[in-house]
Amino acid sequence: MIKKAVQDTGSFFKGSLFAIRTLCEGKRTKFKDKTDKDILLCGNGPSLSRIDLEKAKKRGIEIACVSFFPSKNKDFFRVKPGYLFLIDPLFFDYRKVYAKDDPAYIEMERLYEALQKVDWEMKLVVRQGNHVNIDNVHIKVEYLSQYSYFGQGAEHYLDYLYKRDLVILGAQNVCVSALFYFINITSGTIYLSGLDMSEFTCLAVDEDNDVYVETVHSYGVKKVSLNKQFQYKKGELYKKLAVYQRTFEQFYYLSGFAERMNRKVINLAPDSYLDVFEKKVIKELEAD
Repeated sequence: MIKKAVQDTGSFFKGSLFAIRTLCEGKRTKFKDKTDKDILLCGNGPSLSRIDLEKAKKRGIEIACVSFFPSKNKDFFRVKPGYLFLIDPLFFDYRKVYAKDDPAYIEMERLYEALQKVDWEMKLVVRQGNHVNIDNVHIKVEYLSQYSYFGQGAEHYLDYLYKRDLVILGAQNVCVSALFYFINITSGTIYLSGLDMSEFTCLAVDEDNDVYVETVHSYGVKKVSLNKQFQYKKGELYKKLAVYQRTFEQFYYLSGFAERMNRKVINLAPDSYLDVFEKKVIKELEAD
């Protein structure tokens, strides 16, 4: 009883503090535009290639994508997604961070070139505080709260904040924020594809104690040095492992929020490490 009271009090005060900060940040989405459409949220994992996005579109399922999907997935201009999520601040600060000849800079430029060509109505969802420099009348920008909080205690009060975008549940992974968004706006089924969540199985440490991760996406394989690209110091592998732990934890609390909101979430990747949502193979959506 005492433990529960302490948890409730802590969540109430922390949630309230972040809500006040959110209000000070300015405009936010507030989740006013509701829909009853089914949604297919496309992560970047290799299992996305199992799904025929055009079949999903023809069945009336709205397509939502994340990050570099517009510039790296050939289906972008065919299926015309209704939503794109750019959550990492680097999408907006990259010109200050990378040199023009850096591959990361070039990738970002290609993304924005693709977005300038969008000729259908699409919502671009970002977080507060990010300046979106896109001159395209077909793209509507929506802002999620800059502040996230999750945990045990005061669940119904936190739900009150979540449903008004005063606090979001998490942003460790772009798909956490995207799923949070759809739990709030749709009464239809939310399908997940490309959320393999298997990157942690691709970690390696060489003889010099440099840490590498070979990320496998639906659009290819990329080997990254955590020490060089992300400035991890020797012995800081634990920090990367903590990122994975926090991501899975946020999905865990997100599943509870979905249940309280009476939302149905189905993971279409049977081999996914994401163990909190029902898994189901829908043959009508499978690629030939």
